[in-house]
Amino acid sequence: SSSYDVTMALADRLARLDLADARASVKEDQEMIINLVNEEGGMDQMNAFIRTNMSNTLGVVHQQFDKRMVSLRRSLDPSTEVQDQDMDLFCDMGTAVKVEV
Repeated sequence: SSSYDVTMALADRLARLDLADARASVKEDQEMIINLVNEEGGMDQMNAFIRTNMSNTLGVVHQQFDKRMVSLRRSLDPSTEVQDQDMDLFCDMGTAVKVEV
């Protein structure tokens, strides 16, 4: 789906993002942004915050994708036993998650 593609493209860009390299077209805007980021803990902390949130989003998208895939496989061939590893345990930030189908 397009939301999957958008999520993947955004995650790819954010994985390489470094706010220290960001530039604004107006010098005053850039100074204001830098000051706000510094008030919130600095560039490294903001980079980590952005990446952590995107990683959490990827975990949700991954789980939804896997759940949909199992459902489609069952719909296509109900006589086929979908293996437990295909539907039970998916990794979400290092934590096993039970997926109900």
